[in-house]
Amino acid sequence: MNLSDLQALTNNTGYITSIQVFAEDSSIVTDVSTAISALHLKLSVVTAQQRLSTLQQMQATYDYHTAKRSISHEPDTKLKHFKR
Repeated sequence: MNLSDLQALTNNTGYITSIQVFAEDSSIVTDVSTAISALHLKLSVVTAQQRLSTLQQMQATYDYHTAKRSISHEPDTKLKHFKR
């Protein structure tokens, strides 16, 4: 689907909602993202490295909560059951 169709579908005709830019070399990504950000105050630039970092943080949080939930549901194996 092209950008103009998406803009019409979301009632954002005339507004750009997303652009992907690829640098020729990873060493210039920061310079390119800084230059794009400087074009307009409302532009939001997220690099692939930033996106990866965010995803890794989300995964770590998910893993932590999953492990915590798993531990809280484990039976206490140190308790002995006594018959009366």
